[in-house]
Amino acid sequence: MSAETHCLVLARAHIERHFVETLDIAELSRQTHLSWFYFIRAFASAYGITPHQFAMECRIRAARLLLAQGTAVIRACVDVGFSSPSSFSALFRRRVGQTPARYRARAMRQYLAQRYVPYCFLCAAGIQMEGV
Repeated sequence: MSAETHCLVLARAHIERHFVETLDIAELSRQTHLSWFYFIRAFASAYGITPHQFAMECRIRAARLLLAQGTAVIRACVDVGFSSPSSFSALFRRRVGQTPARYRARAMRQYLAQRYVPYCFLCAAGIQMEGV
C-alpha cells in the first residue's frame, strides 16, 4: 500500500469516527500531507465520493439506525450532527427516497409486525415483510 493510500484510509477512518463533528478538510489534508485540493481529488478517486459526501453518507446511515430504533426525527437529526431539521430531512429524502418520519414509521411498523403478529397472519393479510 502506498503512503498516499495509507493516508486516505486513515482519513476515511477519521471521518467515520467523527462524522458528527464539522468536517475540516484543511486539517485532514494537513494530516495526509496533501494539498486540500489534491486531497479531495485523491479521496474521490479512491472512494468514488468526496470527503464531504462520505461524511453525509455516514450521518444518513447513523440516522437510519436511530430512526429504525424509534428515535424521534429531531433527536436523530441532532444526534448525527445536523443543525437544521429541514436540511436533514431534504438530504435524507434525496438519499433514502422517503422522509425521515415516513422511514421511522415504516421501520416501527415492520418491527412491531415481526415481533407481535404471527407470520401466518401477516401472509393472510397480504403484508409483505422484507428479509423473510
